[in-house]
Amino acid sequence: MGLSEDLKNMKFKNEFYKTLTNLRYTVSWLAQQEAPVFKKHNIQAQHYEVLHIIKEKGGKPVAPKDIIACLLDKNRDLTRLVDKMVKLGLLSRCICPTNRRQVDITITTEGKKIANRIEKDLERIYNEMRVISDGEAETINELLDEIRG
Repeated sequence: MGLSEDLKNMKFKNEFYKTLTNLRYTVSWLAQQEAPVFKKHNIQAQHYEVLHIIKEKGGKPVAPKDIIACLLDKNRDLTRLVDKMVKLGLLSRCICPTNRRQVDITITTEGKKIANRIEKDLERIYNEMRVISDGEAETINELLDEIRG
């Protein structure tokens, strides 16, 4: 179904405004598709994002500033997210041995297990919704990069 049908024939000032609305609408739709996966594993999307970032760093300790640099939503309170994830046993935190002012965050074995399970579940969802080619995806990515400047 197209955007106009989904939004009950909403009128747009021009195609560019329609594109921006479509982007917001699609982000919301995607979050709805992913939500059951996160609920199944009893964590929030933001928690998974942090797990994924740290896991992709190869198991090495990561400084909070490096996590924030990779977050999709930079306005998140990372300290609170990490605190909760440490309590859940998904992350550990310690003082950096080479810089006592820095905190190092690492993913635990349990955090890796949950991240791997979620990745498999998300991959299934993403494969079901894949209706564009790699070339089309590349074009969309280039256009989105242009919008952000």
